[in-house]
Amino acid sequence: MLNSLEESLENRFADTKEGVVHASQIVNFKLWLKDSNEDFDDHVATLGNHFRPVLEQAGVDVDLLDTEWTMLKAVLYKRHANLQDLTWEVVNTAYGDRFPNILSLVDLVLTLPASSADCERGFNHMKMIKSDWRSKLRSDRVTDLMLILLHSPSIETFDPTEAIHRWNSSGARTKRPETVPYGCRETSGSQAVHTSQESDSESEVSDTESEVTDTVADDSDDESGRED
Repeated sequence: MLNSLEESLENRFADTKEGVVHASQIVNFKLWLKDSNEDFDDHVATLGNHFRPVLEQAGVDVDLLDTEWTMLKAVLYKRHANLQDLTWEVVNTAYGDRFPNILSLVDLVLTLPASSADCERGFNHMKMIKSDWRSKLRSDRVTDLMLILLHSPSIETFDPTEAIHRWNSSGARTKRPETVPYGCRETSGSQAVHTSQESDSESEVSDTESEVTDTVADDSDDESGRED
């Protein structure tokens, strides 16, 4: 049973002994050997060939990776006695200008997620933001809201002072063209309807007054005829 379990685990994680996953160990200083003659040149070539389209799109010269790797490795072994305590943040700050191509490859490897948990978490947040009640949100607005939700500090530690100052100093904001002052909120269409209704009422009153006048005149004529 144990042998079968060991075989299953080896088959499941076989890619850790070769390929891109195995080559990614160059970013772990704890795996660097003390003898600088022991190198990871094959790993650099594997990573460079695998990520060539992405690196070239970012402006990285893939052909210089091996050369910069050899030079960077020699510098680190010479100037840093204890590589186990070294971090890539320190290396980027100190040698970013001298070895930009190989350090770009290192940055790319360090950004690779170890699992899909972050992706699943992002999808869950997106479902909470773009719910059935907010299904008409544009993609750019959803992106902004997700950035705020995923990368902003918590409510307990957030300091709104800078945001308030930026809001107050951003100048007067234009109103929408159809915005009207507070008070009378009638639109031009409703005003036209009221105007037409008032005109119809006035015409009805005038017709009624004329009918009454004609009736009175007729009655007067009848009475004068009887007297004659």
